[in-house]
Amino acid sequence: MANNSEERNNDKQKALDNAISQIEKAFGKGAIMKLKQNPVEKIDTISTGSIALDSALGVGGLPKGRIIEIFGPESSGKTTLALHVIAEAQKKGGSCAFIDAEHALDVLYARKLGVSTDDLVISQPDTGEQALHIVEYLVCSGAVDVIVIDSVAALTPRAEIEGDMGDQHMGLQARLLSHGLRKLTSAVSKANCILIFINQIRMKIGVVYGNPETTTGGNALKFYTSVRLDIRKVGVIKDKENITGNETRVKVVKNKVAPPFREAKFDIMYNEVTCIAFSISWGFGVTCLFPTLLCTYFFRDPARAVPNNKDLILSPADGVISKIEEVNYPLSAENGEETKFTLVSIFLSVLNVHVNRIPISGTIKEMNYKKGKFVSAMSNRSSNENEKQVIVIEYEKGKEIIVEQIAGLIARRIVCNLEVSQNVKAGERFGIIRFGSRVNIYVPADIEVRVSKGQTVIGGETIIANLNKENVQEKLTFDVI
Repeated sequence: MANNSEERNNDKQKALDNAISQIEKAFGKGAIMKLKQNPVEKIDTISTGSIALDSALGVGGLPKGRIIEIFGPESSGKTTLALHVIAEAQKKGGSCAFIDAEHALDVLYARKLGVSTDDLVISQPDTGEQALHIVEYLVCSGAVDVIVIDSVAALTPRAEIEGDMGDQHMGLQARLLSHGLRKLTSAVSKANCILIFINQIRMKIGVVYGNPETTTGGNALKFYTSVRLDIRKVGVIKDKENITGNETRVKVVKNKVAPPFREAKFDIMYNEVTCIAFSISWGFGVTCLFPTLLCTYFFRDPARAVPNNKDLILSPADGVISKIEEVNYPLSAENGEETKFTLVSIFLSVLNVHVNRIPISGTIKEMNYKKGKFVSAMSNRSSNENEKQVIVIEYEKGKEIIVEQIAGLIARRIVCNLEVSQNVKAGERFGIIRFGSRVNIYVPADIEVRVSKGQTVIGGETIIANLNKENVQEKLTFDVI
């Protein structure tokens, strides 16, 4: 019986191999394959510009080779989020395009968000058909990393534009999108680009029970998208009587690459233009100028003379050492076992340089973003209770140090420009924590720490520890970074 079963399996395998061979002859090499011939790799992503949203997406950003939909009410931050994605893609050297179907792109605002408008490809099509044809050409070129269509509601079919105002065109836009998405889905995947549709909300008529909201363009877009983001303004940020920003919530209502229905919250702050304040009132202009100058001072990024010695562990931040103690840390140990480290905790005041630097050359082994409170960074409680970005750096096989970027009472935006498996060099800039915070560094407990509590340290320059236990004195050379 066993031999008969094995023979049947062999016959099936031969038949399958023969079918695959015939398909390849008919449609070309690569038309069909077994997954073991092309193992699945980690999904390539582009950051949204928000660590919280990247975490909610489950893969560290928007997945490449997929169609994305961002929808929400008016003035909820849809275009702002899309422009942040473009800015992040350009930081990686990518090319981006913006299909401005609404004819409403604010170029100056895009620049303030970090978009290189000189390198941005922009089109303002007259019809929905023209817009989708332009997108098809851009996708098939294979040269564009992110394409944003703003918005689906503005993709007006040619028949509607050429007709009279009172003409009825039921389902015309839905059919246009359905036809276009059938062609674009495969091309987007092969080109490994991100196609973002910005969409608006409409109300269903006569709905008594359930959610009356729906999006424009029919159901095709809902099916073809891999990620759908519902963005909402949930509150306002005030400075006395003036509204200075929005509290924003994004819910991942569909996700084909990670678990859906996760939420992220962040703030969208309005920009203040000092010159306008001066034109209104000299006194008020001076009042606005002071915080502007303070912010300029805060975000300064001076060069540092970094010691050129692979055995040295450098300070990851400017500030004052508030605590040194031996602790057990479970993050890097296998099977949940704890490892002994020496914790060196650095407090950063608002007057310190807040750019963070790599303490030792190596490879990023692990990264974890942990949600938490916003206790004042002056308190040692902040190390355990506050929101933080944890970074594990492997400097030798099986040997690692840990760096924590910790939020503070005011500092609610942690920026970390690192990726797992990335090779890093001591003294390189890797991120920033805005407006007062704390940075912890954990070094192996058997390494002697060369700093003391209350000492002022400089990121990328001050030596925290020396891996060379013999403490061989040698003349140091420096690299200015």
